[in-house]
Amino acid sequence: MTSKTLFLIHLVTIFSFSVQASAANVAPEFSLEGAPDSPDSDVDAGVPYSYQLDMMSSVVSDQNGDTVAVVVENLPSWLTFSALYLDTSPGDDVVVSTWAQSGITDLSYPKDVAVDANFNGYIVDGGPRVFKVSPAGVVSVLAGASGQWGSADGTGSSASFETLSSVAVDTAGNVYVTDSDRVRKISPDSVVTTLASGLFMSSPGGGAKLATDTEGNVYVVQSDLYEVLKISPYGIVTTLAGSGMSGSEDGIGSAASFSSPSGVAVDTEGNVYVADANTIRKISSDGVVTTLVDHLGSSTSTEDIAVDASGYLYVSQSGTGGGFSPHRVLRISPSGLQGVWGGVFAGGDGTGFVDGQGENARFDYPAGLAVDAAGNVYVADSHNDAIRRITPLKYTLSGTPDLVDVGAYDVVFKAHDGNGEAREEVFSITVNTANIAPEFDSLPPTEVDAGLLYVYSFTISDQNGDSNIFVEAVNPPPWLTLSGSKGDSVASYVLSGTPNLWDTGSADVTLKANDQSSGRELSFVITINQANVAPEFSLEGAPDSPDSDVDAGVPYSYQLDMMSSVVSDQNGDTVAVVVENLPSWLTFSALYLDTSPGDDVVVSTWAQSGITDLSYPKDVAVDANFNGYIVDGGPRVFKVSPAGVVSVLAGASGQWGSADGTGSSASFETLSSVAVDTAGNVYVTDSDRVRKISPDSVVTTLASGLFMSSPGGGAKLATDTEGNVYVVQSDLYEVLKISPYGIVTTLAGSGMSGSEDGIGSAASFSSPSGVAVDTEGNVYVADANTIRKISSDGVVTTLVDHLGSSTSTEDIAVDASGYLYVSQSGTGGGFSPHRVLRISPSGLQGVWGGVFAGGDGTGFVDGQGENARFDYPAGLAVDAAGNVYVADSHNDAIRRITPLKYTLSGTPDLVDVGAYDVVFKAHDGNGEAREEVFSITVNTANIAPEFDSLPPTEVDAGLLYVYSFTISDQNGDSNIFVEAVNPPPWLTLSGSKGDSVASYVLSGTPNLWDTGSADVTLKANDQSSGRELSFVITINQANVAPEFSSTPVTEVESDMLYSYHIRTSDADGDEVTVTAETLPGWLVLSADQQFYVLSGTPAAEDAGDHDVVLRADDGKGGVTEQSFVVTATLYSPTPDFNGDGAVDFTDFVLFSSQWGKSIETDLDFDRGFDLDQTGDIGFGDFILFAYSYGS
Repeated sequence: MTSKTLFLIHLVTIFSFSVQASAANVAPEFSLEGAPDSPDSDVDAGVPYSYQLDMMSSVVSDQNGDTVAVVVENLPSWLTFSALYLDTSPGDDVVVSTWAQSGITDLSYPKDVAVDANFNGYIVDGGPRVFKVSPAGVVSVLAGASGQWGSADGTGSSASFETLSSVAVDTAGNVYVTDSDRVRKISPDSVVTTLASGLFMSSPGGGAKLATDTEGNVYVVQSDLYEVLKISPYGIVTTLAGSGMSGSEDGIGSAASFSSPSGVAVDTEGNVYVADANTIRKISSDGVVTTLVDHLGSSTSTEDIAVDASGYLYVSQSGTGGGFSPHRVLRISPSGLQGVWGGVFAGGDGTGFVDGQGENARFDYPAGLAVDAAGNVYVADSHNDAIRRITPLKYTLSGTPDLVDVGAYDVVFKAHDGNGEAREEVFSITVNTANIAPEFDSLPPTEVDAGLLYVYSFTISDQNGDSNIFVEAVNPPPWLTLSGSKGDSVASYVLSGTPNLWDTGSADVTLKANDQSSGRELSFVITINQANVAPEFSLEGAPDSPDSDVDAGVPYSYQLDMMSSVVSDQNGDTVAVVVENLPSWLTFSALYLDTSPGDDVVVSTWAQSGITDLSYPKDVAVDANFNGYIVDGGPRVFKVSPAGVVSVLAGASGQWGSADGTGSSASFETLSSVAVDTAGNVYVTDSDRVRKISPDSVVTTLASGLFMSSPGGGAKLATDTEGNVYVVQSDLYEVLKISPYGIVTTLAGSGMSGSEDGIGSAASFSSPSGVAVDTEGNVYVADANTIRKISSDGVVTTLVDHLGSSTSTEDIAVDASGYLYVSQSGTGGGFSPHRVLRISPSGLQGVWGGVFAGGDGTGFVDGQGENARFDYPAGLAVDAAGNVYVADSHNDAIRRITPLKYTLSGTPDLVDVGAYDVVFKAHDGNGEAREEVFSITVNTANIAPEFDSLPPTEVDAGLLYVYSFTISDQNGDSNIFVEAVNPPPWLTLSGSKGDSVASYVLSGTPNLWDTGSADVTLKANDQSSGRELSFVITINQANVAPEFSSTPVTEVESDMLYSYHIRTSDADGDEVTVTAETLPGWLVLSADQQFYVLSGTPAAEDAGDHDVVLRADDGKGGVTEQSFVVTATLYSPTPDFNGDGAVDFTDFVLFSSQWGKSIETDLDFDRGFDLDQTGDIGFGDFILFAYSYGS
């Protein structure tokens, strides 16, 4: 037969008896002495005492069938008396009865109830009176009078009230009520005063509820006030929490918001609990608002809340969904659970006025709640015009006396029937002197998340003063360790350890505190929650751990392989490593060993919808401290810590606009891009504006009116090391530069669509969709399906002219080594690429470049490199460690591409001698991180001389190669020098030894037959050691300039034809074009099928020297010039025709042979006989000849 059946039989028996007896109310029967289940009358000091009082036993009975409640008075400090709930459903261990009802107390729609430390009850209803009900159920009026409405202060019935809605009582017995827009205070002797007024202007008194704390402060809520007010004992009103606007945000003070606060309660620790719509909110003693329970069921309205001495919460609910919706009281554990020891406490579906056990009882609009020190719960059952009491069926009297408690105690039990009658029973208990085993000073924590450190620090003490007391752990789980040592009278211990993920569940722990005679066990269960566990990361002692020291001048290198034993994660999370406190001589970066970089990375999800409420994220940025910043389709800028913890940097959900301000007071309109500078300032494109957000969340507008054609549509931005901001937009066709002061200029672009390279506005862009800036100030633009580079001096060139087919380039990022990352979304259907490319600084997508992550088709797949899948990867960022972040828009997520290998490398100098603590942090991206401090020592050593620069590694055949360099010696050694080890024959090293410093030049001109590569090793030496610099010079098969193979004609007489047939040769067989750079006017350069010819006839006035410069060009950059001087002399004929020095008969005979000839008619005309230079040989010439004859 069940306990419920026995209970019903018991009630029927009592009821039958009461019908046969007289109509008078009879006090309950209550007798502990001699009963079979009576309590023990003595206990040894140090021994736990416990007695369970079962209200269904023979100890208690009531002839009238009344429900009996028991209270205890004169309780010694070592004993406690409280309700006992043994079942998982607490409603099985309570019974609901009517405590005060219409017709007895003239109640009308009671709104609230309170109970003081002496078990007196206080009630407010629709009338202007405050009722007081004694523990026995005797009702009186504490203050006010029937029909006397008003707001007058006074004593008892001389005071008046207007609209009473709530009542509370403090530890001193002062009663507080909400009355219209006031809080009134009623002293124990019924003196009514007004504590505060003007509180509820929007709806005076409508639904306001209050509670008190142990300091005499009053807390007030009202459903449409959206705040929790705190009123000091002196009437000073402040806002404890709430923004004054409806909402459900957690936060501190006014940063939090409430939706419909209907009830308030305060526990013994000062925590405030608010019944808010269908949730329970908790305000800690330091003002932090959190949501303890986020859903209290459907078709209900939460009316009030109360809290007992153990921290259990009681919530009253009335139905809103029709006749069978719940009207009930819930009991909720301090952790917010409604399961074990929590859930439906009393009442159920539908309305009614039914007393009975737990869920068999029925309420009709349970409006107000209170709980007394014994665990009885009181309900203002409004529509039933009654106060109902939920009484435990079991109580426990328990405690452990100490030696100081030795003696006899009279404990007074009072059994009340709720109808004015009570029975008192005095029970004596004696505490005997005894040896008391050592006692634990505190209770242990009973819960820990897997992966987190569990610590229970405690002390044991011995009241008898025994020496050598100690603690032992009895069969502890392997992850727990007990540490401490024996002590005299007192000993301290620590139980600690970190459970792993496989330890999830429960662990039974027993600690035993021992003295010389006895021991005391403390047994408890630790619940290990299945939680995210921080990564395991340990460098020390691992087979592949880094070296802990290095000599100055010696290269240091360590490769961290994320697939090695150094790193692991129990949850299987993808781990990324960052390094802090790095000395200047060390660098930490991603390492890509394979020709396909996608083999050396893994893609994981870093922040996703449901965690950060992301909706179509558009862009992501990462600062120097590895914090991420995200913009999406909403008016908020998110911040994500390196561990993956998400917060809102600025803006608020649903708050659209363009207002500047701090944090949530700022508003945004159309966010499309985000960037962060080296100082931690965050920049966003917002509609036609660029907004700046300082590290402390102050939002200002840096520039506006930027994108008039399509405000905010696809604009992207980036920053440089000087704080300048660069902005592009697909239909802007320009790259804008915004100074730190908001001055906007055009860096490059004509404003018209195109693809021309050039300087500044001479260049044009087709569809700029992304922008990035490297450490040298070079700007990179993702432009349609190309990458354009803008050098620091404004020259625009095309770095990559084609990035694949069926794709749209979305964004671009650049890492510290100059490698570029480009995101692409497909435009050619379901299997077109959605991917991230990695491109070398030279623009190559081959070795160390190409597809980095993602591939053909869309999807939401984490995994290695090209096995991962994206869906519209819109924005990109890269951090200092080489991790790449992708705003994976259509997947509502931020994805992280994490290297599988990192390198820690560098060469320390003598100035770096000393010890360094390098901090490695391994983040799992889900809120957990593991820190490892690694020490590395740089030792003093002789350092070989160092080269001050790197050599050129390329030269064209036929051109001069020059590498001028200096070596220096940190140790200050003398006679340092450089030698070339087996250099190629065309190279020569020149220079001389020096003290600490020496300068050298390596130079030479390779020939065409040297084309290929030349291995070169230079060795810088001091007296003790040497440093080699080995490199390879690539000799390109260069174009050889053409040569002139003909010798120019350099003399001509006036009026004589000049003719120079030009011949050229080209070793490469290239066609050569000859042009004249410098020519006199009488010369002309012409070409026939075989030769170029330079020809012309100088006149007499052209006599003199003439510069000629000819240029031979092979069309491939090879150019040779031939420069010479042509001297034109003035022609002067002489009668000495045969040139023998005398004018005689022989000359006459020659003259006669030319007589009568003309230059115009005779082909054999000889101008040497035309002495008068008329063109005819005749009489004039004869006269001149005759004149000279014989000379």
